Amino acid sequence: MSKVIDAMNSGEIDYSRNYAKKYNANPVNIARRLNLTRVREYGIGSHAYDMLFAQQGGKCAICDRHQSEFKRGLSIDHDHKTGKVRGLLCTRCNAHVVYLLDTAPQLLDAARAYLASNA
Repeated sequence: MSKVIDAMNSGEIDYSRNYAKKYNANPVNIARRLNLTRVREYGIGSHAYDMLFAQQGGKCAICDRHQSEFKRGLSIDHDHKTGKVRGLLCTRCNAHVVYLLDTAPQLLDAARAYLASNA
């Protein structure tokens, strides 16, 4: 038999799965993993995120709704070309900014012109 089948039969794999579930459910480990992701992807740790969060009053920088109104926390908005962090946004505003600024900036100009001509 293979090592994997032997591990399954001995209960070793179930132990690993259960350990991973417990580890991933622990709030300390969740915070640690989130901090590592922020540092790796955006270059800011928990302290910098907390300072930005406090500076914005815990609200999305665009729609001004508080984080408590959302199921998920505020996302770190950054320039995809330079990597510079711009602020914290709710998931909805972040998706719109990514689409309009990074994917289709000409649509943003067209939308501005449309709104100005129909004001």
